[in-house]
Amino acid sequence: MSDFIFKHGYLIRRIFRLDIALDLKVFDSGDKPESVIRRIVRHKYAKVYQSDRTVHGADHWNDCDDNSISWGKKKSMVVTRFYNKSLELAQVKDKPWIRQAWYEAGLIDDPIAPIILDRSGKVVGDAVWRLEFQINSSARGWFVAEGDHKNDYVEHTLESYWNRPLLQQAFACLCDHYFNFRIFEPGKTKYECAPKILFKWTDEDRHYRLRNSLFQRTYDNTGSQALRWVARLRAMFPNEDVSKALDVVESKVRT
Repeated sequence: MSDFIFKHGYLIRRIFRLDIALDLKVFDSGDKPESVIRRIVRHKYAKVYQSDRTVHGADHWNDCDDNSISWGKKKSMVVTRFYNKSLELAQVKDKPWIRQAWYEAGLIDDPIAPIILDRSGKVVGDAVWRLEFQINSSARGWFVAEGDHKNDYVEHTLESYWNRPLLQQAFACLCDHYFNFRIFEPGKTKYECAPKILFKWTDEDRHYRLRNSLFQRTYDNTGSQALRWVARLRAMFPNEDVSKALDVVESKVRT
């Protein structure tokens, strides 16, 4: 999409919606997703942000089988979803390209084998779960939350998600803020309770926070995009003559 926009000279006005997701069978901590969602619903783990939530599942005679939970409202800047993706493929619509991606990632052994459900509607075998963050149009950019570069700002554009490392960083930052839990203890505040560690991120992975308004804009939208085009051209044509020409263009844009 970014290449297409650049090639044909379009100016992107905004990102209406962008989803970043991770599919998993077990967390870095060793916790199983079905155990984590059960503890969340039963308030063994208390969520730090986003109090509005919706839970879906099946109500059996002996227990409840929760398979999907989401936080946030329709107009929220970020909507967080955690759900049984294998069950969704089996019950709603099968998507072969997803199972192919799972196979290539080593999550399943056979991309063609159908997902089997037992009599109660549970997935037979280990299910693949999805943690997904839906970023809506009210999101305007990322800012540095702490450290020497605190409040430095990066706009929310397609270039922020060009490759896997950038996607992982964005996911880790979202996870650190919107999938943040404490082990609940009655009578204690959330900051007195121990954090529930599910993922093992580095400090660099959790460097940014998403904002719904511009913290600082040095250039207007057109100027910002022109500078991003200059950066991309430098990467595409790494020679001295092009670099000198781009220096002139960048200088004109900034002035």
